[in-house]
Amino acid sequence: MQTPDSFLGPSTLFMMLPIVLFYLGMLTTPVVVIVLIVRFLRAYERRTKVLGEERGGHARVEVLESNIEQLRAELARVQDGQQFTNQLLAEQPGRTPPRP
Repeated sequence: MQTPDSFLGPSTLFMMLPIVLFYLGMLTTPVVVIVLIVRFLRAYERRTKVLGEERGGHARVEVLESNIEQLRAELARVQDGQQFTNQLLAEQPGRTPPRP
């Protein structure tokens, strides 16, 4: 019959090591999986939020396009005024129109 001291010998502890590591792995694996799932979901949420903002950016693009059209019309009006001024200066005797 074995004495209580023989149960805790080096060979017994060495044989228990894989069992202890197995149970530690069984306990830590779900924790690691849960952490990875939470990180993935947070990254996915951030990505969809950014894409949602980009989708809302179409309104900003339309505003920019309308502003550019207004600037284009204003520049055309200034160009017409400049051409008219150059034409008046060219019609006066003894004056040459300024160079553009």
